[in-house]
Amino acid sequence: AVVSTQSGHYGRGTNDKTWKGPGTVIGQYQKLVMVKTGGLFVRVHPSKMILKSAADKVVNSDSCIEEDNNLQKQVSKVNGDTRQSEGSDSDSDTDEEEEHISIRKQSANITNNTPLIEESENVSDKEEIIPHNIEEQDDDSEDFSDATENIESIEEKWITVEKNIQKDRIVLKAGDEIRYKTNSEEDQWQTATVLGNAGTTRGVNRNRYNVQTSEGKDMSIFTDKVKLLMKKDHDKIIMTEQDNEIFFTETPNKEILVKVEIAKKEEMKNLKEFNVYDEIAVEECDQNIPVISSRWIIVEKADGRIKARLVARGFEENEYLRTDAPTVDKSSMRIFLSLTTMYNWECHSLDVKSAFLQSHELERTVYLKPPKDIRNEKYVWKINKPIYGLKDSANNWYLTLRDELLRLACSESIQDPTLFTYHKEEELLGMFICHVDDFLYSGNQTFIDKVIKHIMNKFSMSSEKSGSFTYIGLHLTQTGAGIEMDQLDFVKNQMDHLDLSEFRKRDKLEILDNNEKQQYQSMLGKVNWIAHQSRPDLAFYAFNYSLFSQKPTIENLKKLNKLMTKISNGPKRIMFPKLKEKSLQIVGFSDASFANVLPDKTYSGEGFLVFLCDQEGNACLLNWKSKKINRVVHSTLAAECLALVDCLGDASYNRTLLEEIMFRDVRAHKTPIHIFVDCSQLYKAVSSTHMVTEKLLRLNIAEIKQKINDTNLKIKLHWIGTHDMLSDCLTKMGASSEKLCYAIENGSIELERLKNEAKTCLK
Repeated sequence: AVVSTQSGHYGRGTNDKTWKGPGTVIGQYQKLVMVKTGGLFVRVHPSKMILKSAADKVVNSDSCIEEDNNLQKQVSKVNGDTRQSEGSDSDSDTDEEEEHISIRKQSANITNNTPLIEESENVSDKEEIIPHNIEEQDDDSEDFSDATENIESIEEKWITVEKNIQKDRIVLKAGDEIRYKTNSEEDQWQTATVLGNAGTTRGVNRNRYNVQTSEGKDMSIFTDKVKLLMKKDHDKIIMTEQDNEIFFTETPNKEILVKVEIAKKEEMKNLKEFNVYDEIAVEECDQNIPVISSRWIIVEKADGRIKARLVARGFEENEYLRTDAPTVDKSSMRIFLSLTTMYNWECHSLDVKSAFLQSHELERTVYLKPPKDIRNEKYVWKINKPIYGLKDSANNWYLTLRDELLRLACSESIQDPTLFTYHKEEELLGMFICHVDDFLYSGNQTFIDKVIKHIMNKFSMSSEKSGSFTYIGLHLTQTGAGIEMDQLDFVKNQMDHLDLSEFRKRDKLEILDNNEKQQYQSMLGKVNWIAHQSRPDLAFYAFNYSLFSQKPTIENLKKLNKLMTKISNGPKRIMFPKLKEKSLQIVGFSDASFANVLPDKTYSGEGFLVFLCDQEGNACLLNWKSKKINRVVHSTLAAECLALVDCLGDASYNRTLLEEIMFRDVRAHKTPIHIFVDCSQLYKAVSSTHMVTEKLLRLNIAEIKQKINDTNLKIKLHWIGTHDMLSDCLTKMGASSEKLCYAIENGSIELERLKNEAKTCLK
């Protein structure tokens, strides 16, 4: 049923017999009515709703129960029937009957806009008053059969969709059932369900919508280019102007609503504290600048805290703005942790309070219409600071922070703009990483006094942590042996699998339905997340299963379920031990597999690991990769060669970043690079003058030779046996990851043994 967007109804659910509310009906999605209460939204079936005027009183109020009892006594006196609270069995049965809900005459009352109870002398003994404690019944349909009498139905019909002149587009909503003809009136009708907008509301694609056809095919259409367009008009719930409040079920409890109001007040306090806006009269606004709207975003944090954000609808601005804002690179963060342990510094995290509100003032004029609950229709806000939701808010915040760090004599990294270092002459004294409003820093006391204290005075902070804390989803623990990084909490709480019935498991090649597909993609996203952050042993599985994400089958789901159950058996952490500064070296392990990438095994896969090590074998894992080789190759040699090129590139980048941090020189080349491969053909091709048959491959081998033969680059290539190849599990399904897990959990590899047993390619 289509529901008009009125406010004020009561409602309840199947398992909860108490009426809740009031709330505001904001629309309908398929058969469910969307109801807003405070800053939150709930879904209610129309049969579980009644109008507030029909219910007459707040059902769950204790004071109303007393009022009902008094009214019942008045009704009894009018009809000459005085009943006692205590008496015979028949009397108690009658009392119980009076406590049941009955709204048989509500429909007439609502239609005529008359109250349920007017005067006590006009109430007959046949009319029953709505109580506030509803006794549980076995059949829910009996509870609501009378409540729906206030709903008037009209026959379903199709209505022509016209262009909205004010919005300059054809307006459809998600869930709308439409039919259209593409070329002429003689064409057959095509039916579909609207999934949502395919473009912005003011862009060139404003009339483009994503739809799902009656055959289940997802596609997009331009509604302004079809010949005829109609929308299905469903049964309507008719509401009078007086009946504009509802009660509903499954509303948040009172404690959450109180927390929401407190969070909103805290946000308003921040807006005023940081001078985010000025109130100006509507007539004083520049009429050439549009006023954008806003809304509240309510989020419940993992620790139970409720956070409220007043967010502008920045997409309503037509002006081109710079929107980029950097986030920390994974390699940068791991080098940061490696150097922190090497210099015996303490690692700290900082969280900025309302970061965007502490940015530089805006250089353009923005008018904002605040949400209804804090709006004065005669005034609008002139925004001074980049409030949340504006397109350039994140960029403004980053530039504000960068300017302050540069003013304090810090240096911005050429490789990663989120990384800042502080040097005295050529000596590194401290490092600073920013990930939007989350900071990570370490350094000596000079760095803390001259940089960090100024940053903490300049920006208001909500928290500072050290020792053991979580930073951007990674749990960091600093001990005397080094820093441990893990995601154990995420693995424990988020790694759920999808159960299937035994009957459904039989057809392995059957495509998953839309609901199962979404859950498959959700599970796969979680595996991808930890595989890229802290679990390299899962990288090949994550990349391989991702190839089936668009059309997963029952067999794919079963394999993913099996992987989910095994995740807890892998390495528990990545260890960053203390390294010896004088013997630092970059170590890489490169491997590939020929024509093993599913589903058709046309492509090949590659994988590599890059460590920062010292001469004693202490190793900090900096980066890893498991992926499909970009082009089709015709031999194992070609696959191994392209994998080696990528590994060399990643190792060279990490060395450049490391030496920029330590020596402020991106071309120092003081740290040697050692790359290990297990392909004898590749080793011979690089170490000899023999030319390979494939001419395109000669270019890649020439590139590798040039880097190895350049003594200034200090790059060496080593050939080892497959049993020592740590990246073997990044290229093959079922390959053992035991050695890799040991290396990253303990922060150690047998580097000297590998060098002694390997064949080395020299100039």
